[in-house]
Amino acid sequence: MSASPKPPQTSFSGKLPPRKPHNAQVRAREYLTGEEVRRLMQAARRTGRHGHRDATLILIAYRHALRVSEVVALQWDRVDLCHGRLHVERLKQEVPSVHPLRGPEIRSLRRLKRESAVSPYVFVSERRAPMSDSGVRKIVARAGAVAGLDFPVHPHRLRHATGYKLANDGHDTRANRTIPRSQKHSAHGSLYTTFGSSVS
Repeated sequence: MSASPKPPQTSFSGKLPPRKPHNAQVRAREYLTGEEVRRLMQAARRTGRHGHRDATLILIAYRHALRVSEVVALQWDRVDLCHGRLHVERLKQEVPSVHPLRGPEIRSLRRLKRESAVSPYVFVSERRAPMSDSGVRKIVARAGAVAGLDFPVHPHRLRHATGYKLANDGHDTRANRTIPRSQKHSAHGSLYTTFGSSVS
């Protein structure tokens, strides 16, 4: 005798939980423009006791399309300031890549290294520990408020800002739509591996 199908999961009140709305339903857009990123960096630089660190974090995340988890995991042995290279360890099954570092990034990172506590991690807290995901989100959100942006800002908008910049520069950011689902993670990463270092 076959078992009867299980009823749909409900809350204690007997009602189905509300569905999470799509991002497009709660936010007009997911990206930042280049001008908004510039304002974000300026706001971060003049806010709090670690303005240079915070502005550098935003710059590196934007230029190299880094996720929050990739930003907080970034270590100095992945930063080649002499030759201007950043070794990016991607997550979500994406392939590692090497991006060039430009003048503003190199200068900002050199100053950060001089002024920061000795640590293998690039972005550290006052306790000399790697920054947390929530700490990065607070920095970006606070900078967005200080910059006067009329919408909430979260770090992943910086990653989307990279794609927006590349699309405006004429790169085909839709090329990976024809790739099978099983390869989507590596394809998404390849977009930023190929073009991400060209963002300026």
